[in-house]
Amino acid sequence: MIASALRDADVDYLQQRLHAAARLIAPERVLIEQMKTALSGRPLADYTTMHRPETLPPELIFQEGDSVPTRKATEAWFTWAMRNTAFFYVGAGDLMKSILTGKAESVYGVMSRENKLGRGIRFGIAEQNMAMLSCAMAQDVLPGGFRPFSAFATYGVFTPMMANAVRMTLINSAINPDARSFFIMLAAHDGPETGEDGPTHHGLFWMSLFTAYPGIKVYKPLDANEAVEMLFHAARAGEPVVFSAVRPGTPVLRRGDGVPPARQAGEAMACRRLARRFRARMSLSHFAVAASAKWCWWCAAAR
Repeated sequence: MIASALRDADVDYLQQRLHAAARLIAPERVLIEQMKTALSGRPLADYTTMHRPETLPPELIFQEGDSVPTRKATEAWFTWAMRNTAFFYVGAGDLMKSILTGKAESVYGVMSRENKLGRGIRFGIAEQNMAMLSCAMAQDVLPGGFRPFSAFATYGVFTPMMANAVRMTLINSAINPDARSFFIMLAAHDGPETGEDGPTHHGLFWMSLFTAYPGIKVYKPLDANEAVEMLFHAARAGEPVVFSAVRPGTPVLRRGDGVPPARQAGEAMACRRLARRFRARMSLSHFAVAASAKWCWWCAAAR
């Protein structure tokens, strides 16, 4: 309707203004050099080239038999990722100290007027705004084709407040694959163990919403080592995840004697036969059980 009402003179005017605006944008090669200068000392890599080391660094390995909260694993992985890419943004609302995003934020500092190249963001009590900004940044394509990604965190019980921004982002990824985004929504303090906050903060029902969405997975690791492997798998797949982490210590499983390596937790997510059979994703609580068995229940194949 609007386009059909435009006169030839209107079209000419709009084209002229668009060309004038385009001339103000520096060529991509110039922008890339500006990025290299501004981000000197940081690895110019994004999540598409940020691979799992064949031998994990000590900070990403948790001792079998210890009791480690999975939020400690997300803290370690976020920090590792921050040091290995220049295009990772991480933040939380008012819960940074308990959700443990601060260590990753401290690598390049919190974004501010004085630190414009910081990669940490303090959102305050504003989950909806946090999701809108974090999802939008992950849709960007920077000069040189670099793809930023984000991790934004709150208690699991509050994640439904961010559902609409996530839903719109998933729709955009489906209809505009060039802007397909990868982000990690950290659903921290999942379950009833929320400390002094009590029953109003029990994250017990949020998973059903996001397991119903196409284009996003819900990951719920059994222990800290599985959490690390699942995050690497998520980055490799480039598909957004809602990642469950718990507050209390969780036993780090002893591997062997029929219990497969933690790395297979990610492999279970990539089971092709499972994907063909269940086109709508299922919650990781199912996958984690399959990953901890000798057989993949969903494809009836030996692992």
